[in-house]
Amino acid sequence: MTMNALKLLLFTLILCLLTSCSSIQGIFGKNASKEQKQLTKVESLEKEQSVNSQNKLTQISSFAFATKLSLNTSTNKEEPPILFALSMNDRIMSLSPSPSINDINEMSKLFNDYLLNKSEYKRELAKKDVEIETLQKKDVQLKNEWNKEIDRYKELATNTALKADTLKAELDDYQGWLGLKAVGKGLWQFTKSSMWILSIGSVLFIILRMFASSNPIAGAIFSVLSVIGGYIIRIINVIIPRAVEFSGHIATSAYNNVKGILTKLVDNVQFVRDIEKTTGAPATLKDVLDGLEKSLNDDEKKIVNDIKIKLGY
Repeated sequence: MTMNALKLLLFTLILCLLTSCSSIQGIFGKNASKEQKQLTKVESLEKEQSVNSQNKLTQISSFAFATKLSLNTSTNKEEPPILFALSMNDRIMSLSPSPSINDINEMSKLFNDYLLNKSEYKRELAKKDVEIETLQKKDVQLKNEWNKEIDRYKELATNTALKADTLKAELDDYQGWLGLKAVGKGLWQFTKSSMWILSIGSVLFIILRMFASSNPIAGAIFSVLSVIGGYIIRIINVIIPRAVEFSGHIATSAYNNVKGILTKLVDNVQFVRDIEKTTGAPATLKDVLDGLEKSLNDDEKKIVNDIKIKLGY
């Protein structure tokens, strides 16, 4: 295998690896991003649940303080039921956070209202009931939302795992032939896609060309496609010579032109030498140049002139 062939093979392998890796990274990158967003939603709901639970514990500590306050003011607190209630309430208070000064003052006022102002007590107790009901509804709402989001997260994770398994199976199918199987499959896929694009584009081009003269919209679209096609052809004309040059070869047309000039040059030199042998008269450079002048066409003469200009003649 020549050095030029090795360069071309290495270039093709690198191109295939880059395109395949970027595609795989794009697939897993998108799925990972979706999973992270879904996980963020779940974590946000869990934080809200934690805050709501803390608020419930704060309410419990306030009511546990009010319960202890009421039991301590009982004249029969030495009775077993009262003692049992105090003991249980102490355990409730130990499991809940300590009430704040505001909570203590509110519960003390609520207890005094119960003793002295029943109507005010009922209004304040109704407010507390609304707060408790709000916390309970919030707790149920957050649990329902959390369950929905966690189900979505599980579904997304399952789909990602299925895609990963599918992609792994497809990648395994590309392994073999010392890595050349992937190159062959990639080139075959590129060929099929290109043929489909060219076929569809050709059909659209023909249809638009047929209706371009009678339909202004079709004419406008045809004009735009013609401009785009012209740019694509120009790009190809620029890229292909560079690719041929990178591989260490030259274009076929350039090779044929130079080969034609050299062939005619050798043919004219040999023809003049044969005449010299036949006539015995010495051949001159003018004889060779006159023969070339007659045999070279305009394109070949232009190539010769360009060479002379580069050489400084």
